[in-house]
Amino acid sequence: MRFLGERGLTLIELLVALALLSLIGLGLTSTIGTSKRVWEQSERYGVTLEEVNTRQLLKRVLENTFIEEMDKADDKFSGTQNTLDFKSTHTLSRFSPLNTLKVAIYNNADGLVLDINEINRADGKVTYHSRNLRSKIASVSYYDHSLDQWLDNWQKAGLPRLVYFQFEDPNWPDLAVHLINS
Repeated sequence: MRFLGERGLTLIELLVALALLSLIGLGLTSTIGTSKRVWEQSERYGVTLEEVNTRQLLKRVLENTFIEEMDKADDKFSGTQNTLDFKSTHTLSRFSPLNTLKVAIYNNADGLVLDINEINRADGKVTYHSRNLRSKIASVSYYDHSLDQWLDNWQKAGLPRLVYFQFEDPNWPDLAVHLINS
């Protein structure tokens, strides 16, 4: 209660100000705590957003693998336990027409490499893309539906039904991809 000529805050005004300050403090504390947990998890797993995107790109281009003409030597799907070569129809450029991708996947000293030559069907222009993962491929297996078994190498005509990646890094889960056109 204020009297005429007195200055200062009433008890109610002071309690309201303290309540607002405590809410702001609580919000800041929870934000900082969440940020710290996210930072610790990213440090522990060592996975970057670029690596996650590369893994998703690998899955998408593999799913859209195709073989146009079986008699063309460069149009063959081939793979060993740690390399793959194939063509795909997935488009990398957001607004470009559906392009052909000539893809090579292999290990180097730094990890897995995903090399892509994007061939524009309209003008034949080739754009080179390369992505890297820190984790190397431990092994790649190919499921042959006609034999009903997994193979270590794929050097035959046609496409495998499934391609299964195992990575050396235990933080990267295995990746199984169903080839849509198989």
